[in-house]
Amino acid sequence: MKKSPKIIKELNDHYNLNFQLGIEYLALSQKMFKIGMLNLADYIKTLAEDKLTTHKDKLFYYLIDQDINIENNFRTFDSSKFVKPIDVVEHILEQEGMVKEKILEISKLSLKEDDHESFHFLTWFVNDGVKDYNEVKNIRNLFNLTDDTLSVDQAIKELGYTNS
Repeated sequence: MKKSPKIIKELNDHYNLNFQLGIEYLALSQKMFKIGMLNLADYIKTLAEDKLTTHKDKLFYYLIDQDINIENNFRTFDSSKFVKPIDVVEHILEQEGMVKEKILEISKLSLKEDDHESFHFLTWFVNDGVKDYNEVKNIRNLFNLTDDTLSVDQAIKELGYTNS
């Protein structure tokens, strides 16, 4: 099925957004490693890797299969404005909320455009976006419980949000 220009643009935007956030999250993960929040750093790095591998690959092969050219559209990111771990988590929560909303918009657009194939493809991203958003929200809520960043970092590990 030939995709509409709107769907093509939105799929490209989502592809680029995943790359952008993956790069941003790696920079933020490094900041957390440097201040000793190793579990938070590991979680953020895992989010970055998910964007730069799983998400990228799913979108890349779908775009190839649909004969859609990839258009690059990256913005710059300055991680120096994030000093406190809570600021980093709030930024990621905001980004994941935006991703969740954007993918829901693309899904609705695909139905409006009668593109059920794209809608079906996008359901994985909807489910993953909801999962990621809820995890980051849970981490943010940990910061609301205490000012002790080491306790928060340990709780992140105990909740199973790390690979270690």
